[in-house]
Amino acid sequence: EANELLITEIMQNPRTVSDSNGEWFEILNTSTRVINLNGWTIRDNDSDSFVVDTDVLIGIGEYAVIGNNGDTSVNGGVVQAYSYGGQMFLSNSSDELVLEDPSGNIVDEITWDNGATFPDPNGSSMVLVDLFGDNNDGSKWAEDNTNNYDPNNTGTPGAGDASFSLVITEIMQNPRAVSDGNGEYFEVLNTGVIAANMNGWKIRDNDSDSHVIDADVYVPAGTYAVFARNSDSSANGGFESVYQYGSMFLSNSSDELVLERPDGSIEDIVEYDNGSTFPDPNGASMTLTDAALDNNVGENWFEETVTFGAGDR
Repeated sequence: EANELLITEIMQNPRTVSDSNGEWFEILNTSTRVINLNGWTIRDNDSDSFVVDTDVLIGIGEYAVIGNNGDTSVNGGVVQAYSYGGQMFLSNSSDELVLEDPSGNIVDEITWDNGATFPDPNGSSMVLVDLFGDNNDGSKWAEDNTNNYDPNNTGTPGAGDASFSLVITEIMQNPRAVSDGNGEYFEVLNTGVIAANMNGWKIRDNDSDSHVIDADVYVPAGTYAVFARNSDSSANGGFESVYQYGSMFLSNSSDELVLERPDGSIEDIVEYDNGSTFPDPNGASMTLTDAALDNNVGENWFEETVTFGAGDR
């Protein structure tokens, strides 16, 4: 499970402003909720520590910059969500940066190592370039030379390209233990690094079937979500779903399943073909072999064999 907050950039060694004015770090909210940092402890494993003492709200999928001086005229021009003053120092050699929630749980922790595995920049931030996996792995970081936020220091404080990506991974178009009207469903996987809210998204085919999601439906990073024609597990064959789309119909022969963002762009589409290349199961879903494969290629799907609930697979 991904950390709710992820440390994504650290400026421990600014060049033309002093360390006491120009140090900062950036965190990303990967969760399905707005996080308020009020009451959180940010520390190293030695004596540096401070408690955030005011409301600092980080929206879903948003970044926040925390630094030691909020005055942009002396800190290199970095706009900060919170400034901790002299309570903490980011060592230029080896140090730790720990995010601890008000209950004392460590939510994220970075330990850089004087250039042994992490970058060791001067006048540049170090930035997390691989948002997947363990961000305490130095090989996932790089010196950020992409943007001069002031004439002599480079980094991208408060900016990043974290995104979500939804992939259709399973389709039950022809249940047998219950009727199609009760038992049809499909599953999506968020392969991105931030949560997706599908409120306002359209589920449709290329004909007349269409449904607009009319409630907040969050799909966290790295997790699956099931969308059902009927969300009542006592009637749909025995599965749980996050959303009921009602009257939309998944044809047993050939059909399309389209995920369309509120702006009209297509996030994903699967066009199955009555068994020509896709599976053509009865009483079983068809499942994508690997989410990294093209899910609109029939050979990348198989007929499911695991039984659930009332007996469908």
